[in-house]
Amino acid sequence: MPVDILTNNHRREILDAHQLPAWVRERDDYHDWDACERCENSVSYVAYRDDYIDLNDVDGRVPEGSELAKLGWDTYRSDSYSTGTVFKYWQDMDNYGDWYIVVGSFHYYGDYGGL
Repeated sequence: MPVDILTNNHRREILDAHQLPAWVRERDDYHDWDACERCENSVSYVAYRDDYIDLNDVDGRVPEGSELAKLGWDTYRSDSYSTGTVFKYWQDMDNYGDWYIVVGSFHYYGDYGGL
């Protein structure tokens, strides 16, 4: 099950509601943004490829034993049967335990496609 992953392995900040541009709030109108402002609700986004990805809108955990899991990826979001975006969470203990995320694109090829 060969897989290609394209990533620069740079850690990215996990963004809260107040860090998002207005157009993301307009596009993702399924969130209660007023509740986020009152700290009654929270959202988590990451900036990737000129877009903002809602980290609560991923397909799920990478299946145990899959090629992506063996490479250390945590969650994924599919674009098609054999392509998508992968996420790896990382905690920086040298920076007060802040959480960051590494993002990449994956593509399965060969006889197998998909997770």
